Amino acid sequence: MLHPEVFQASAGRSPEQVQQVKSIMRNIEDAGFWCKLTELKIYLEPLAIGVNVAQAPTTCLDHILIELGRLYYTFSRFTMNVAVMMCALNSLELQWGKFDQDPAILAVVLNPYICNGVFNPQSTLLNCSSLYGFAKCVFRRIFCKDNDFEMRDAFMDYLDGKNKFHPDRWDFQEVRALCKQSGKPVNLVHVWSGLLTPNASNNGHQQLVRLAINVLSIVANSAGCEQLFSEMGYTQSKRRSRLSNEKTFDTAVVQMELKQKHAAAGLTRARLHRQFGISVGKQEAMPLLPDAETKDQHNETAEELAEIDADEDLGAYSICNLAEKLAQDVIDDEDPPEDDVADDAGGPLVESEQPAKSGPLPKRLRLFFGTQYPILLKDLFNYNTPDLKGQGLNIFKNAGLSNLQKELEVYDLLTRDVQQPVMTREPSD
Repeated sequence: MLHPEVFQASAGRSPEQVQQVKSIMRNIEDAGFWCKLTELKIYLEPLAIGVNVAQAPTTCLDHILIELGRLYYTFSRFTMNVAVMMCALNSLELQWGKFDQDPAILAVVLNPYICNGVFNPQSTLLNCSSLYGFAKCVFRRIFCKDNDFEMRDAFMDYLDGKNKFHPDRWDFQEVRALCKQSGKPVNLVHVWSGLLTPNASNNGHQQLVRLAINVLSIVANSAGCEQLFSEMGYTQSKRRSRLSNEKTFDTAVVQMELKQKHAAAGLTRARLHRQFGISVGKQEAMPLLPDAETKDQHNETAEELAEIDADEDLGAYSICNLAEKLAQDVIDDEDPPEDDVADDAGGPLVESEQPAKSGPLPKRLRLFFGTQYPILLKDLFNYNTPDLKGQGLNIFKNAGLSNLQKELEVYDLLTRDVQQPVMTREPSD
């Protein structure tokens, strides 16, 4: 600490505040405190990156599954604390056990920048024939009919990267390079839509393309719906309370579409809704803001779809409040008793496999798409491959890390805003 005497003097004459300042000073001078804090950062940073990947309005099923695999890979190497490692791994297995596994695995396969290279090559449930089985079941669920035999040939051609899916005949790598050059995320639906043939017969190739477009269009969270409802709330105000729900919805959709077009054309910029700091001017504060060149999927989409009011949700959490919130989240995530599951609920029933040492017995889950053969997360991916930046299980890590860095900068500015009056206050006599 640069000015400990100023910090001590800021406590005033209140015995409680003086005692609190002394406790803080003891923690600051304790080397063990900083070691534990560093260890806590090591545990929380992978989770924070995963949250930033999962909270985007365009987060798809492949994002979620790849991040689950990356977290499993990361925590499986935290041998310095076996209890934390096992708790994290069991929790990840529990989350994956509740998942609609077939469409999630298929979404990863239909991502041409990942395909089937990340899966466990030793698993018989993940060979080419089994992956086609996932595609066949999901196709039947989406289109309510069986696919043609030609779709199998098209699927195998896709896995092998030949014929119509050869890089010379499919420009998906060029699309990725152009998006990287312009700082925009890759739209997989747009990539697959380039393979659609107008007025073509519904052959196997077109069935696979339409299946990919539908699967990769599934958004894995409610962020987009929440932003749509926010836009509808702005439209149907007190002055316009007589608007019908249909007209309000149509107006909100048009507004969001216009924001997308304006953002794509570079006509809009993200704005801050408050000024951080007291004596810091704009010229001094601007270098601390996110660099315009380091764009990622999440902030780009947030800028395109909605305006976020930063004053509503930027309240500072104390460590106690944060711990209570995390504990409550664990309680809320517990499975309901088996008797609470309605017999007439929709979706197929499956038995969820749990790790042998996870504790609770397998539970019956109702899934929309269904899961043919549940696969444990530990058996799903090839965790022995090199940890390469931007490849394999790390393909979405850079976007999440970039957004996390921007959040940390905002938290740092908020902390400075709170501490500025204390640091500039003159010590009382």
